[in-house]
Amino acid sequence: MADKRDLATIQKEELEKFRIRIEQLRRKYDQYLLGHEKIEPSREREQLEIQLKKSKLILTPYSVIRFRFQNLMAGYRTHSARWDRVQRNRELDLVREIRSGVIADDPPPISAREEVAKAPLSAEEKVAASERLSSTAAEAKELAAALTQPKPPAKDKLRTVYDNWVQAKKTAGQDAAGVGYERFKARLEQQQEKAAKQGIDLSFHVTVQEGKVTVTPKSQKKSTTEP
Repeated sequence: MADKRDLATIQKEELEKFRIRIEQLRRKYDQYLLGHEKIEPSREREQLEIQLKKSKLILTPYSVIRFRFQNLMAGYRTHSARWDRVQRNRELDLVREIRSGVIADDPPPISAREEVAKAPLSAEEKVAASERLSSTAAEAKELAAALTQPKPPAKDKLRTVYDNWVQAKKTAGQDAAGVGYERFKARLEQQQEKAAKQGIDLSFHVTVQEGKVTVTPKSQKKSTTEP
């Protein structure tokens, strides 16, 4: 059965699922690198990376979703670089123990491993962090431009009148659901056509008097009508 939801809703849900999976993977790696878990969650990591590469979120027409996805990917690359660095340090420690002829029965104390995790960033991590900042800055600039771009003026003035009328009805506690825009527009256009034949140009505005919401034409001839 086809998904009838709009594209933005579907992509937002996909983005949120990726965020949750990345956070879950980060916690698993923290547990593994601290020695609380014996098996590296490499399989989950591989599956996640495959799905991230296949995702079409990077091609989304929505600037906000694309910005969040790229930011999420940049954060994931930073996590990955840290995981790989700590793992390499553990492997180097093991090699040193083997060469020295002494292999400890117990893993290094947690405090020692935490110090490794807090060590200065490697060249690879610095590149990943730089890419993340550059990507985030570029996307933030693009997003800001998209959000601040002025909207074109509404060409359909009757639509504005209708929206104001509906809002006024709701504010007055009245139901406007019985009159759709096309029906509303047809009535006002009929009045405009009749007035035009007499050389009168009609415009409309919404008024509220004693709880009654009406659409009042503004012209040489004053009259009041309620759709």
